[in-house]
Amino acid sequence: MSQRKAFILSAENRPILRWLFSNYVRPYCWRLASAACFMVVTAAAAAGLAWLAGPAVDDIFGDGDRDFGRLVPYLVVAVVLVNGVAIYCQSIIVQRVGQRIIAKLQLDLFRHFTESDAAFRNRTHNGQLLSRCMSDTGAVQGAVSGTILAVARDILMFIFLAGVMVSRDAGLSVVAFVVLPLMLWGVGRIGLRSRRLHELMLQNNGDLTAAITESLDGQRLVKVYGAEEREYQRVARVIKVRLALQRQLSRVRALTTPVTEVLGGLAIAAAMIYGGQQAAANNLTFGEYSSFLAALIFAYRPLKRLAAVNVSMQAGMAAGHRLMTAFAMKPMVVDRPGAAPLRLNGGEIHFQGVYFAYDEGAPVLDDVDLQVPAGRAVALVGISGAGKSTLLNLIPRLYDVRLGRVLVDGQDIREVTLASLRSAISVVTQETILFDDSVRANIAYGRPDASEAEILAAARAAAALDFIQALPAGLDTVIGQRGVRLSGGQRQRIAIARAMLKNAPILLLDEATSSLDNEAEQQVKVALQRLMQGRTTLIVAHRLSTVIDADEIHVMEKGRIVESGIHAQLLRLGGRYAELYQTQLPRSDAAA
Repeated sequence: MSQRKAFILSAENRPILRWLFSNYVRPYCWRLASAACFMVVTAAAAAGLAWLAGPAVDDIFGDGDRDFGRLVPYLVVAVVLVNGVAIYCQSIIVQRVGQRIIAKLQLDLFRHFTESDAAFRNRTHNGQLLSRCMSDTGAVQGAVSGTILAVARDILMFIFLAGVMVSRDAGLSVVAFVVLPLMLWGVGRIGLRSRRLHELMLQNNGDLTAAITESLDGQRLVKVYGAEEREYQRVARVIKVRLALQRQLSRVRALTTPVTEVLGGLAIAAAMIYGGQQAAANNLTFGEYSSFLAALIFAYRPLKRLAAVNVSMQAGMAAGHRLMTAFAMKPMVVDRPGAAPLRLNGGEIHFQGVYFAYDEGAPVLDDVDLQVPAGRAVALVGISGAGKSTLLNLIPRLYDVRLGRVLVDGQDIREVTLASLRSAISVVTQETILFDDSVRANIAYGRPDASEAEILAAARAAAALDFIQALPAGLDTVIGQRGVRLSGGQRQRIAIARAMLKNAPILLLDEATSSLDNEAEQQVKVALQRLMQGRTTLIVAHRLSTVIDADEIHVMEKGRIVESGIHAQLLRLGGRYAELYQTQLPRSDAAA
């Protein structure tokens, strides 16, 4: 990392500041301009107090204008009151602007992550994303609403006080600031180390969030396997790293004050020696000398604060760089220029010469040709890793094919809008995704404007109405995180009711019953049969008993379709499907 990066307005930090300004700060320029006016008042007040020290001292020792000297105490009180009001107003304005900026930044970041590719989400832990939304934006908020305010105020204050010093004695001012370059060098070195540590801290925040959320999400497994101590140690290792980084950062921050205090003390001592000589030679009045010293002491206070602020600002710049990097990762699956809404005519799906691989790995799908006629149910079966779910995920464009085409009613899905394509699709998966909300909200997730009668009709069709009515608050019962207060079969029927209510012409079933016991599976199968009626349905299943009645069954192996036909035909063929079927039969049936 370059030494230049250690300063707030360095070449490396300027792109971050420009990005923040153009995207988030610009709408609040007028409010910040009013805050800047109050900052000017604050800086002028500090300079005014230093300047008033001259007439006050001259009046006391009998060398000045006694009439004006008598007014000095009242002027000091007035300046202090004006200064207090200005500090309050500028703080309120900047804090409110900072809060609004960070709120928009968090919303934009959340939208960016929700619109990102499935490939990006698969590579990035949710804990890392959560850390970006909370820790990184929090660090930027500190920079925007606190640090930038302090920087602007202290720079203005130093300029005004330096003006008072020069007006008293220019030569004395040169002596006083001879150590300034050395101070800037020391602050730069401290800021450089601080920036590195803050970048590591932000990464550690993501690691810690990921470890905790993963452990809490897997509490059931953790308890069953008696792994509480192992999870504790895993989180403890991350916290130990965090503690070591915090200790290093504390040492770096602690260096700032001694460095600036020592150098500032040297400057004041040099000014006192030189200024005393000038006063003794009658080149300075005692009041002018006192005014100069007051201004010098006041001037080093903002310099010391700027040195401390530079360390804090590095956290905001490190976080801003991480956020810029996150926003720079654009999704690959987007609407193409000129994309038109999907024109539905039954929902026929056609895969033509489809080739797909994750990143640069081996192909998951290799030259797949498959047609799912409108209104028919087609099943994909095969061992794990054959490419069944991947083929399913290509239809809503969670991924795009590398070669070939996926057509819906004769239209390449890459040429239609994502919104119109996905509005035509309902999904029921093995891992039922429910939210910590009411049953009503979960069923109506795809159609938030649905009436209660429509929600009840969907629940009845999904064989879910009886158990919903038995819940403490019926449709308004909150079901907990991921529907934890419901059984597996109940959760699946809620998901089916959600698909029923959406009433999309294309239905994708991905292992929709594989995690259920036999009784729950039978209940869900009845609901699924109702859901499939009149819809183009593509079914992925390991349990062959769930696809016996499909209009067509395709056996996949190593990314290719190796057999096709209906259940009876495939059994007579005696090939791969028959082998899979035999392995799933109970022993007595298999022997028969």
